[in-house]
Amino acid sequence: MLILILNGRLDVFKWLLGLSFFTDLIDGYLARKYQVTSMLGARLDSIGDDLTVLVAMIALLVTQPAFIKQQIVIFIILLALFLIQAIYAFIRYGKFTSFHTYLKSSSPVTRFCFFLAFFLFRST
Repeated sequence: MLILILNGRLDVFKWLLGLSFFTDLIDGYLARKYQVTSMLGARLDSIGDDLTVLVAMIALLVTQPAFIKQQIVIFIILLALFLIQAIYAFIRYGKFTSFHTYLKSSSPVTRFCFFLAFFLFRST
């Protein structure tokens, strides 16, 4: 997806991003339903989630730098909150967290709504 962004193929990127978020929404449910959960799976799921958000943020930076400048305070606050949580978890547990709670599960839904609304319903 990163290559698509850097090559200006936002038309393909936005659909793959949507597919990525959709699979993120259903993978945990399916894993629990069919009892195929593991610590490695939970960790890989968290890494995949973070990488998808990172690529989406890079897409925002590349395609909409004016939007980022306009909302820079909000982005800095969100980044600071993420870093505080990550650093605290690392200090407390000696590793980054991969909690899979119902509250944490609401995060992909909000990301899905934001990024899809931004990339699919906004003319660029």
